[in-house]
Amino acid sequence: MSPTRPWKDLDEETVFSVPFVSISRTRSVRDGDGKQARFYRLHFPDWANIFAITPEQEVVFVHQFRQGVMVHTLELPGGVMEPDEDPLVGARRELVEETGYTAEEWIDLGPVFPNPAIQDNRCRTFIAKNARRTHPTAFDADEELALELIPLDRLVERTLHGQVTNAVIVAGIARALAALDRWRPR
Repeated sequence: MSPTRPWKDLDEETVFSVPFVSISRTRSVRDGDGKQARFYRLHFPDWANIFAITPEQEVVFVHQFRQGVMVHTLELPGGVMEPDEDPLVGARRELVEETGYTAEEWIDLGPVFPNPAIQDNRCRTFIAKNARRTHPTAFDADEELALELIPLDRLVERTLHGQVTNAVIVAGIARALAALDRWRPR
């Protein structure tokens, strides 16, 4: 049992909507004491990120310019899931589109909530083993990516020294390294 009481929406109104995001305002009530409050919720599609490992034990990364922070970032490949798309199908599609890589074996590491205070979406990380470049890339219209292969044994160092700064990507790296028995909490 949770130590805190859940809230339930009494009503919800969309106050803003554009492709890939909408914002709703809710009137909610807390179980137990009936306290009411208004909240705002951002609705995004679910995302998937791929920790693709080559036979040479290198992890496939992409460099891209991010409009939110107006800087280039180093990230795992990934992207938005299509409506009702199976996460594994979407992850396979995103890996090919962004990198041209395909993989023989896939491991689903499960979802995380990117920002559960205000967002309702999930981001799933997959490990793609024995990834090989088999296709040309197929970027979205406004997408421009540059590939970098990072040796698996240098990945923690690169992440800890601030070269990977997207929090969802850092979480995916941590889960993948733990799943591969390359990192253990002390």
